[in-house]
Amino acid sequence: MRIEVLLERISDVVFHATTINNAISILDSDTFTLSPAFTGDARDPRIGAKSDSELDTKGRSYFLSTARTRTSVQFAGESSVALIVLDGRKLSHNHSGKAVDYWDADIKKQIGGAYEEEDRIFSDNPTIDNVLQYIISIDVLETRWQGGNVDGIIHLYKLATSKGVPVRVYNSRQDWYRGSDRHIPHEELVSLESSYSVNSGDHRWSKGLLSDMSILLELLNSVNRDDGFKLLYKEKSHRNSTLADALIDGDVDKVYDHIGKLLSLAGSSRDSELRKSVEELGQVMKNKGLKNSKELAKYIVDEWIRPHEN
Repeated sequence: MRIEVLLERISDVVFHATTINNAISILDSDTFTLSPAFTGDARDPRIGAKSDSELDTKGRSYFLSTARTRTSVQFAGESSVALIVLDGRKLSHNHSGKAVDYWDADIKKQIGGAYEEEDRIFSDNPTIDNVLQYIISIDVLETRWQGGNVDGIIHLYKLATSKGVPVRVYNSRQDWYRGSDRHIPHEELVSLESSYSVNSGDHRWSKGLLSDMSILLELLNSVNRDDGFKLLYKEKSHRNSTLADALIDGDVDKVYDHIGKLLSLAGSSRDSELRKSVEELGQVMKNKGLKNSKELAKYIVDEWIRPHEN
């Protein structure tokens, strides 16, 4: 019983790993943009992990993924990782959470028996606001220092410092994992003069997702099949839309595949316009009792393909 109680609360200190650009956005907005649980689908458990929609979210639609240890396997990525250290005790005053471990036995064996050691923080809202009060520090890993994302790191360092958030930059993965004092001297960071510009490529990439999300939302909200198909033919003629093509052709497999990929990509995007579509979709899915992308795809197929078969 004691173990169960411990697993139903947020650990005293938790860690959130993200990109340099996302960390800058978090500090700028004083907000965590949460991941939607409903954009996952119910996957075959043989792949080694449950989908987000299959995990217990305490009935909440959104979550923030954190870990109980710095050395959690989910942090074993490439360079340019910002590890945001959070006060779990303070977070638990306003938010609920629990331990999550979704790797199956075979996967755990492959990674040396380790557990993912994830604490998920749940919310009915798509964001957690006023997050600076929860941030203890930010530790940045850049093993290619002076050859990696130096502009972004300097921008993050100056922004965090201006907001009173300590930042340490490491060029050694082991030191970063340990949170040791062997980080790049602050004097070296301050002395570097570099301009930082946001990459507009992310916005252009999001535009394609936004168009497909618009199609999906219009179909979900449409009560007139003729108008719905006019929309599909219009999208097909104006641009290459895999979703529109699959629906017009009645290709069920492609509809399932495209909606699954679309929700996965849209759910992980931090583009503000796309996030609005994701949140609107989440509300529509909730109203229709649809828990994940697979159920959403089945609904679309049943409404827009099945009635037209023979």
